[in-house]
Amino acid sequence: MVQADKITTKNKEKSTCLFLIFQKIAYLCYTHQKIIVMKILNPLYDSAFKYLMIDNNIAKIVLSIILDTKIISLQAQPQETTLDSNGLLRFDYKAIIIDESGETKTVLVEVQKYNSPNPIKRFRDYLASNYARKEIIQTDNGEKEQTLPLVSIYIIGFDLPEFDCRAVRVDNIPYDIVRKERLYVKSKFVEQLTHKSYILIAKDKKIKVGDDEKQYTLVELLLDLFIQKLKGEKSNPVININKDSYNNELKPIIERLERATLDGELLRKVQMEQDYIDNEISKDKQLSEAKQREIEAKQREIEAKQSEKEAKQREQKAKQREIEAKQKLAKKMLKYNETIEEIMQETGLTKEDIRKIM
Repeated sequence: MVQADKITTKNKEKSTCLFLIFQKIAYLCYTHQKIIVMKILNPLYDSAFKYLMIDNNIAKIVLSIILDTKIISLQAQPQETTLDSNGLLRFDYKAIIIDESGETKTVLVEVQKYNSPNPIKRFRDYLASNYARKEIIQTDNGEKEQTLPLVSIYIIGFDLPEFDCRAVRVDNIPYDIVRKERLYVKSKFVEQLTHKSYILIAKDKKIKVGDDEKQYTLVELLLDLFIQKLKGEKSNPVININKDSYNNELKPIIERLERATLDGELLRKVQMEQDYIDNEISKDKQLSEAKQREIEAKQREIEAKQSEKEAKQREQKAKQREIEAKQKLAKKMLKYNETIEEIMQETGLTKEDIRKIM
């Protein structure tokens, strides 16, 4: 009877275990079925990003997410899309925003996007031109032309390894350097001569997080759209995303990028960009390989010269040992009163050589 109870208990435990396993499988299947894959155009490509930002409502959403502030109005400037031969895309906007203190202010927002390293000179050139620019703003006394506080946004398609994050804000905050404390004051002087900057690194930094269920911020989700290469896939202008992850303020953005995949002319332009990138990568690879071959050839030349030098040194040492052996023999023969002629014949030394050792 006791044995039967044990068997029954084991069967119950086994059934419970199987039930939990099937329950887990069912949950995973259900979760997997909920994932809705959506194809969008990768906004890291200049043509796709330009298509995204020429829609003023979309640009307003993008900038409000990056700046983490409410944008009341946004006006694109005449040189809103300047694409140079080096792949730098630039947008300028005059924006009315509500800042951290709740104050409404007009600022000039500069967006620069660059996919290759070393864009600093161009960034500085555009920055200088915006510092000098004057805009017409509405005041209590009517319209007035003046320079505006500047906010710069840099979207870069390469890594800055000194940062262990993907979104960086640099503030223009005054400090009292005597008392070493922050000054909570507003100063037009400071606003006009310094500026706030945002750096968005559109690369997968593989940042480790402790919680697998981490809730990503809107900025992180926005940056994820710019990652060219999905894990295990080749770089592709059209990428797959989980639509459910973007049922938020980003929804209009991904819907516009989804519509972009139906635009044949836009797809052609993006593909041309990818072909250009592939060609540049190929040229860089060939140049790198040529430089490596040149380095290896120089290394072989250095090694050959070194081997030749060592061979000459060995030859000189061998000759020196031979001379020393002959001199030793000559000394021995002189000790036994051998004639100079006999010594010369036996050792090959000259009379002068023999006299030197006598």
